[in-house]
Amino acid sequence: MVAVLMTWNPARYPQFGDNWDDELAATEAGGLTEGQWSVGNRRSIPLGQRAYLLRQGPEPRGIIASGWTTTEVFEEEHYDDPSRQAHYVEVVWDQLTPLDDPLPTADLLAKVPEVSWNNLMRSGVDAPDSAVITIDELWNAHLRRTARMHRPDRLASRPQRTDGQGFEALGEARMSVENYAQELVEEHFRQDGWEVEDTRIGHPYDAVARRDGEIRYLEAKGTQGNGQKVMVTAGEVQFAIDHPGRCVMGVVSQIALGADGEVVAGSGLLEVFDWNPDEGDLFPVTLRWTPPRHAVSDEATPEIDAS
Repeated sequence: MVAVLMTWNPARYPQFGDNWDDELAATEAGGLTEGQWSVGNRRSIPLGQRAYLLRQGPEPRGIIASGWTTTEVFEEEHYDDPSRQAHYVEVVWDQLTPLDDPLPTADLLAKVPEVSWNNLMRSGVDAPDSAVITIDELWNAHLRRTARMHRPDRLASRPQRTDGQGFEALGEARMSVENYAQELVEEHFRQDGWEVEDTRIGHPYDAVARRDGEIRYLEAKGTQGNGQKVMVTAGEVQFAIDHPGRCVMGVVSQIALGADGEVVAGSGLLEVFDWNPDEGDLFPVTLRWTPPRHAVSDEATPEIDAS
């Protein structure tokens, strides 16, 4: 799965960063921030493509945001010259870092040589599949580090329970919730005789389960709320539409966190649904899916072998 690279140079367009702190706070709270981005001379970018935003110009340089495209390429008035047209896509950004603390370009140059990080002359350049896996690993590690450095007080805060996934615990605690949900969903299928492979990096689904020639694509969602609504990306929706009858959504609700931001073992209720975007309620702007209330499986939390 390729990713599209967007670029921003604050020396040329400083106004873009005016609302960054508010948008950063929104994503740290489990929300999303939206906008459109120019894509150079690209005329075709798939809906649901992974996207990264690269800060260029003087230091600090590097990746400052990740997200997904939510439209195909369209033409609109040029951002610099009203007499011309430019190509754009709409993007939902799901993770941001402080503007002064990006995932450094120096690290990307050293560990992802497939991409010409110092020679990206415009937005809309693709990073190949082999690069995306490493970029995603570096990006997630950087997000964990910035959460510890910039928001340590929030890890101990206890968010209010909601009916959805939004505005969850922040930073490492949020990742703990997501990882815990993934473990429970995978274990549920293993206990039912499936062979399960984790595919979170670079795919619009979290795991693949195989049994007796059958295949299921698994999506895992975790929340401290009651799980009536979960956030889904455009890529996840499109993949489920393209693979009817083979996609499954596991929702783990009521996950408890300790004061240290870690998940309380044994907490959470797992419900497993046939993942069909045409069922339930799908809110297209933020891609929020309300599962139908007829779960394929509704059971207590399965035990995980810690060994």
